Amino acid sequence: MDNNDGGWTRVFNHETSAGLFASNTEATENDILDTTSAKYSILSKVAELKRNGKFEFWIHYPALDGVDGGNIWSQTSNPVTDAISDYVAIRETYNGMYWGGLEKSTSNSTLINGSVGSGWWFYAIGSKSYWPSTGTIPGPDRNVGVDQVQLFIK
Repeated sequence: MDNNDGGWTRVFNHETSAGLFASNTEATENDILDTTSAKYSILSKVAELKRNGKFEFWIHYPALDGVDGGNIWSQTSNPVTDAISDYVAIRETYNGMYWGGLEKSTSNSTLINGSVGSGWWFYAIGSKSYWPSTGTIPGPDRNVGVDQVQLFIK
C-alpha cells in the first residue's frame, strides 16, 4: 500500500456497522481472507511481523484522519499479549487519554487499547462494547466515539 510512504500491512479493520467482536478470540482472528471486511483481523499473526526486534504500527481512524493521518510509532512488545515496552513516537497526531502505544487491555471491553497504564480503553482495537454511545467505540477523544478503526504494521 502507498499511504504513509508505503509498505504497510493491514492487520485489523473494525467498522461498527458490522457489530462488535464477540470475544477476544474473534478479535484476534476474523474473516482473514477478506482484508476489506468490516470485521477483519489477523492480529494472531502480529508476532510474525516483528522486524529488527520491534514493531512499527499505524493506527488510523478514516473519518478523522483522511488518507494518511493517525499515529505512527514503534514498540518492542506485542500488544495482543503484552503490556507496552519501548514505545517510540514517529508521528503523534493524538496524544491524549494516556496514549503511549498499544498494549493488551486490562478492560473486558476490548482486546487492545492505547490508554497505557490506566483503566481506560481509548484507542480500542477489538471492541466488545460500545462507547460512549451505541454504534461507536472509543478512539482518541474522550467525548467522541469512532465508527471505524484500522491498524497497520510495517
